[in-house]
Amino acid sequence: MTQTAGPRQTSPVRDRILAAATEYFYSQGIRAVSADRLIAAAGVSKVTFYRHFPSKDDLVVAYLEGRAEVERQALEQLRAQTGNATTP
Repeated sequence: MTQTAGPRQTSPVRDRILAAATEYFYSQGIRAVSADRLIAAAGVSKVTFYRHFPSKDDLVVAYLEGRAEVERQALEQLRAQTGNATTP
């Protein structure tokens, strides 16, 4: 798995790959979905896919980071609505 320093770069193509991964990983499970299926769903070439995500593990990490961020934001919003804006 490749590690990158600093903030993650985004691009429309990377976002499209992540959107396909989100759909398929959620509906079918991470292990059940092949990189080839995601490449086809995102409409990108293998070279493009692997340029953005050197391995499926890198894509899984990006997917899980995105899901965690969505959940953190939802919790913060809920805390703000209930008047409990303190963080753990």
